[in-house]
Amino acid sequence: LEYLKMIEPVLNAYPKDEDFADICKYIEFRKEQEYQKIISGENKEIEVRYDRYVDYG
Repeated sequence: LEYLKMIEPVLNAYPKDEDFADICKYIEFRKEQEYQKIISGENKEIEVRYDRYVDYG
């Protein structure tokens, strides 16, 4: 989560006007979806990286 929170300024870089409303909504939706997957342990990529870190780190 820390990494995603660090890149939030990049995710929020689109102007807040009507031309970019759809992409802003999509980014927010996907961000929340990924946060939930990480918190619940359902993000396989993160879990594999964590296991490697614990085993070899």
